[in-house]
Order: sequence, then C-alpha cells, then structure tokens
Amino acid sequence: MTRYQSKIISVTVFCLAILSLLVASVWGAPKIKMASRLEYWDVVYREGEFDKKYGLEVKAVPYATGVEVVTALQSGAIDVGSSGHVPLTLLLSKTDRVFVLASGAFNRGSVYRMVVGKDTPYKTIHDLKGKVVATKFGSGSYNAFLSYIKAKGLKEGDFRMENVTPAVIIAAMEAGTVDAGIWFEPTISIILYKGLGRVLLDFEGHAIFQVYWVVTRAFAEKHPDVVVRFLAGALDAQDMLAKDPKKSAQLISRGFKRRGKYMPPEVLEMGIPLLSYAPNITPDKIDELKRTFAFFKKKGRIQGEEPVWQNVINTGYLAKAQAIRK
Repeated sequence: MTRYQSKIISVTVFCLAILSLLVASVWGAPKIKMASRLEYWDVVYREGEFDKKYGLEVKAVPYATGVEVVTALQSGAIDVGSSGHVPLTLLLSKTDRVFVLASGAFNRGSVYRMVVGKDTPYKTIHDLKGKVVATKFGSGSYNAFLSYIKAKGLKEGDFRMENVTPAVIIAAMEAGTVDAGIWFEPTISIILYKGLGRVLLDFEGHAIFQVYWVVTRAFAEKHPDVVVRFLAGALDAQDMLAKDPKKSAQLISRGFKRRGKYMPPEVLEMGIPLLSYAPNITPDKIDELKRTFAFFKKKGRIQGEEPVWQNVINTGYLAKAQAIRK
C-alpha cells in the first residue's frame, strides 16, 4: 500500500467516524410528539429550536384548537401539548391519563374578542340577537361569550351559533357568511390586519384566559427526564415572549410562513403583550379551573366527577425544569 493510499484510507476512516457520531447524535436524541396549534408559545418553542437546546427532537403535530389537542392527548396520539383551561377541564373530568405541568399563558379576559364586519352597523351585543355568531364550542372563547351574555341579560338561544375552527372564522368573515366571530390571538389580529372586521367588544372581567402545558401520564412516567427538558425549553420560549416581543414576533411570523400563512411580525407583536407568560400555577388559576368545572357541570355538559386537582396538577416537573435552565 502506498503512502498516498494510506492517507486516503485514514481520511476516509476519520470521516466515517465523524459521520457515525453525527448519526448517533441524531438518532440518540430523545423524541417527543408535541401538539402545535400555531399559538405564540408553541411556535416560538419550535422556531427558536428550544428542543435542540436541551438535546431533544420534537415532532410538531398540527391541530386547530385545544379541543382537538385534548382529544389527541386522551388517545395517546401526542405526548405533550398546550390547551386552554376549558377543554382541559372537560378532559380532566373524563380521565386521569394526563396531568398539568405548568401555565403557558394567562389573561383576565381581554384577549377574547368579538369581531364583526368592518362596515356593519352593530354597536352592542344586543344588536346581534338573531345573528350568526361563530366560535368553537367548548373553548375558552365560547365560555367567555356565555359569561358575558349572561351578565347582559341574554342567553345562547338569542343567537344563531356556529361551531367552527379559527381558520373557518377567518374565512367566514372574509366571505361575509357570519355576522360575528369570537376568538383570541393571533386569529383576531389576522382578521384586523386583513381588514375583514373590527372589534365590537372584549370580555375583560368575564373570563380568565388560561393555557396549560399538559402531558400524558404514561409518557411522563416512562420518560421523566425528557419531560423536564421539554418544559425547560418551553419556559425559555415563554421568557422570550415576555421579554422580547419583537424577536418573538419574528419567530412566529417565520413559523406561520412555514405553514403557508403570512403574517407580518409587526402585527403579531401587537398581541404578544396581552398575555402573561409566567409558568407558575397559582391558587387563583386553580380556582378558575374549579369554577369552570362547576359552570359546565351545572349546564349538563360535564358528566364526570370533579377532578382531584392535586392529582392532576404536578408542579414537580416545573421545579426541575427551572433548575436546569441554561
């Protein structure tokens, strides 16, 4: 063997060794299936690559609403996801296969808004009696609407309600097939940016907007370290949202574009400060979960028993995640 051939073999062996390390690194990264709803917190998490920061590989599984996310969690189709407190409460009344890890976002109602056509004559909620109102049944937006109309002496039957996803709300507003739509960010910002409507009112003081990170019990018990690392990345994403709305908006805009939706960062940035992104699950947040359960139980929309809240909220993972954050 010549010296030249020996050098070629040495270089080849070296390159193969490096390649094998890279492959091992990729294949060795723990994997986790996360629901993705094009919401601020999960888009910033993915676009900011906070999974890779903690040595994970997250597969984003797209869903339209929290209602679909909790169904997927219950079936085991995903390992972790974020859900508003209304569909989450409904889920927790049915099963103990999941539990809450941390708070993702919080607002006292103003983030829920009702939009109407830009040139429509509507001035108050009473003007919409008999009109078509679109939202997602069982969602936090729906709960906020019910609480608001009750305070105004109205009932659900006074409106022609349509059960639709956020994307359909936008399309329906554009087509003029609904009189009003109710949702939160970024759907409302999209409607306003496109000039499809105007805000008639918000639900400040009539509902609490809460989003929680939820994990399947089976996955958490089998992979506790993975869950801790996932949550550490989620906390980093929430911290970015709270401290750097501009950069967060750029990441969200990029994430939207990957999914075929264009939204300028400047528009997204407007909605980010509406929410608090503190992860701690405080007593007032738990009280709201309890009130939500009692409300839907009274309306006959919950058949199960009230969850034992200390069994379905596990803050141990949050404490460990906070300890390992880089």
